[in-house]
Amino acid sequence: MRNQKADIAGILLGLMLLAGLGQTYADPPLGFDTADNPFHPYSVYNPSTQTGTCNSNDPCQTWDWWTNLGMGSGTCQDGTPDSDGDSKPAYDTVGSSGDWSNIDTGCIVLEDWDQDGTCDHRVYDADRNQVDTPFEPVMFYHHYLGSGFWSRTVAPSPCVGWVGV
Repeated sequence: MRNQKADIAGILLGLMLLAGLGQTYADPPLGFDTADNPFHPYSVYNPSTQTGTCNSNDPCQTWDWWTNLGMGSGTCQDGTPDSDGDSKPAYDTVGSSGDWSNIDTGCIVLEDWDQDGTCDHRVYDADRNQVDTPFEPVMFYHHYLGSGFWSRTVAPSPCVGWVGV
C-alpha cells in the first residue's frame, strides 16, 4: 500500500510541475501570421516572475520578442518609413507609443529558442531589412541571462515551422 501511495504522490507531483511550467511558458497560438495573431513583443521578460518590458499598448505575448541589439545597418529600425513598397513602415512608435498594428512583416523572423527543431518565437529583428522575406527562418535562438534579459545566440539548426502547425 505504501508503494501505491508513493506512486500516486509521484504522479501528482509531476502533474503539478507540468502545470506550473505551462503557466510560465504559454504555448503560442496556431499559425504565425500577424493578421491572425497580432505581434505584441517584449524586449525584456523574466520567465520566473512573468514580468518585463512590453513594447505594445496591448498585453505582450511571451512568444513575441523584439531584438533591440541595433548593431546592424538594417532598415527595420524605429521610425524607418516604407522602403520596400508594401505600404508598411518598419514600425512606428511616434505619436502612438507601442503601437505594432502597422509593421513590416519582412522584419520578423522565426526562432527556435529551445532548439527542438520547431520555431517557437516570433522575433522582430531591427537589424534586418524590409526587403527580406517575411517570416524567413534564421539560425538564431535566445538564452536567458537573468533579471529579465535574454541574449541572441547562433543555433546549430534552422527553424522549420511554428509550434502547432
